[in-house]
Amino acid sequence: SEISWLRDLEVFLNFGVGFHSNDARTVVDDPRILARATGAEVGLRSRFFERIEVAIDGFWLGLEDELVFVGDEGTTESGGRTRRLGVELVAHADVTDWLYLRGDVAYTSARFTSAGDPVPQAPRFVAKGAIGVREGGFAAELGVRHLGERYASEAFRDPKLSDYTVLDLGMRYRYGRFEVGLALENLTDTHWRSAGVCDESCAPGEVGRGVAGALAG
Repeated sequence: SEISWLRDLEVFLNFGVGFHSNDARTVVDDPRILARATGAEVGLRSRFFERIEVAIDGFWLGLEDELVFVGDEGTTESGGRTRRLGVELVAHADVTDWLYLRGDVAYTSARFTSAGDPVPQAPRFVAKGAIGVREGGFAAELGVRHLGERYASEAFRDPKLSDYTVLDLGMRYRYGRFEVGLALENLTDTHWRSAGVCDESCAPGEVGRGVAGALAG
């Protein structure tokens, strides 16, 4: 007998070339420094039991030049070529006609190609998921998003920038051409650093390093 997931199996391959900068100030100062970015991905997608869709892919991204933060000057500077290798798993399940689950997890390794050091602040493990209901014009979804620890500096493997997990709840009701919605963000009152850096500090008579960040939540 025919296996349904093989019948629905899709194989995809994407490739692209563009330009990238992670600091708009550098583009304003000199538009010529936009770094070339080359990326590719290959993956599989299929359906199981008519209600579950799963996709997995591996991806690669090479940057001609990566900008890194300089704490003493409060700006960025050229860090050299980098490459990112990663894998992503995505799943969506219609449990019933009105209840669904979805999830997405990914892991990325970002390194400088010259010495193999990690790219500071680059996300490594990220995940998001949700459970939702829909009935008529009403829909509600409880979602979770997680960002794992990241390397704070290419020179130091420790300390790391802290991870966080946030829960959000959204509801909406649609009647004809009108729709009203309500969003409750950060249900657990989580506090996290929305940005963080690690940099050497030099004061008279001492040498050290520290982590600074902006709190959110």
